[in-house]
Amino acid sequence: MNQGIPLKDLSKGDALTSKLKVVLDEENSVAVLFYDHGSRRRFVAQNLGALIDYVSAKLLKGRLVYSMCCLSGADLGRRILNVGALAFFGYDEPFGFFIGPSEPAFRMSANEGWNRLALGDSVRKARESMVQTFNNWFDFYTEGPGVDDPNAPLISSWLIHDRDCLVVLGDMDLTLEEIPTPPEPEPPTTWERFIGFIWSILDAFGL
Repeated sequence: MNQGIPLKDLSKGDALTSKLKVVLDEENSVAVLFYDHGSRRRFVAQNLGALIDYVSAKLLKGRLVYSMCCLSGADLGRRILNVGALAFFGYDEPFGFFIGPSEPAFRMSANEGWNRLALGDSVRKARESMVQTFNNWFDFYTEGPGVDDPNAPLISSWLIHDRDCLVVLGDMDLTLEEIPTPPEPEPPTTWERFIGFIWSILDAFGL
């Protein structure tokens, strides 16, 4: 999946905002990938707290953000762009998938964008390739060998659902190699902390 690009893994107990900040400061990472749970207003950390929210979104300034977190493309993705991220991939509805023989269809579709970016494609081409991969798997389960799978109707409907709730924002012509060293993020203002508090309340009530 990384196509030779070095990746720093912050999984399990390392999936915390404090550790993410340290890595971003030390590595000058031009891209950040999030593969965990999410909501409209946050990426969820391992401890079920907010890994990235309204305030900590500023850590992503000057970077490309690639997320498979459910719902994060609804509000959080736009906040991430507004505070200076260069591009954002995510989903504005829950990302559905099946565990079992059909799992590669969802995994390959979700990872296709990053694979293309790692190979040097633009954000636009990465998005187009993701959509085509979802479509190819849909065809596989509606008119190809996968049609015999007893869950084929559900699998194909989830593939189209995931394709249609894909959100890609920002500079569509951007490539990874064009991203300069990200700037230092500005500290949050009092107003941003207040809005962040409101976001956390809304998120807690599922609003």
